[in-house]
Amino acid sequence: MKELFVIILCSAAICIAQDYGGLKTWGSLRTDLIGIQSFGYENIKDQFDYAGAGILTLNFKNLNSSTVKVESSADLILLYGIYKQQKQKSRGILLSEKSNDALIVDIRKLYAGFFIGNTDLYAGRQIINYGYGLVFSPVDIFSSVDIYDLSFARSGSDVIRLRIPLGATGGVEMTGGLEGTSHNAVAGTKVYTTVRGIDLSAVGIYKKESDEIIGGLVFKGDFIAGIYGEIAEHRDLDMEHQYFSGMLGVDYSLFNRYFFNAEYLFNEKTDSLANRQFTGKHNIFLSGKYVFDELSNIQLTAISDLENGSGFLTAQYSRNILQNANMILYSRYFYNDHPGMHDQIPDLYYGIRLEAAF
Repeated sequence: MKELFVIILCSAAICIAQDYGGLKTWGSLRTDLIGIQSFGYENIKDQFDYAGAGILTLNFKNLNSSTVKVESSADLILLYGIYKQQKQKSRGILLSEKSNDALIVDIRKLYAGFFIGNTDLYAGRQIINYGYGLVFSPVDIFSSVDIYDLSFARSGSDVIRLRIPLGATGGVEMTGGLEGTSHNAVAGTKVYTTVRGIDLSAVGIYKKESDEIIGGLVFKGDFIAGIYGEIAEHRDLDMEHQYFSGMLGVDYSLFNRYFFNAEYLFNEKTDSLANRQFTGKHNIFLSGKYVFDELSNIQLTAISDLENGSGFLTAQYSRNILQNANMILYSRYFYNDHPGMHDQIPDLYYGIRLEAAF
């Protein structure tokens, strides 16, 4: 039934887009080959596994978006090796499965937007950003971050969103989650403006699963470096329990060659978080990137739960090998145990990615 609904929705979106100026299509194809190493301890021997994924990404949107906008992004994913065992953790639709591989389609975005006067109405699967955090974001309840993705991609949410501009730089945005989705946020309101070059937002969210309300403040400004932050106060409806979470981040570039990001996340309560991937009280994200030239760069990232002494380090080297084609060599090292990670955590994995855009 779910597969039939998706087919009908995609067909309707394509028909609407064709009626409003035709379609612009683009996408990419990438292949990952990965070796996974688990080092032995006590009575467990060293173990080596392989994994891989082939991902075809297809995107489209209508060309004339003056009154109606239709946009979609979907991944057709072939998983094999140990990655195939993780298929049940994907929110995608399982198309086929064999002993060594699984084929999944994951629709990350599929929505229609209608522009009526000064009001914008969007319905469907969208990526909602209430905050500015690249990895940590206490107020981003709707869309979670895939911390294992090299570019920290976000998942979409099935929502209805209403946006009303107020003046040149401000506005109100109201979002309601559709029943039956995997996300816990049911309703949220964001009021935003810009004052002296600083972006400011106030956020109010109702979270159904924990029956709590969340009030938050968000800011972002460019000084010597870009500085951004988020604070969120959680309260249950009985007003008996409350806790605080906050994030402070900075990004900085030097000579258009060195790029740095750092984020710190504090959780007063560690068993009922907006983003359950980060369950420690003190968490940190660090990233440094060096660009050799227009064709190649190297990047190092680290995510750590400081209280539990766990996390992982990632190193990647990217090289443009042909027009619109790149090769990425990467390695990731996990240390200690992380409650937010998947069940079977390796110690080390290393891989190669080939990707081409079209």
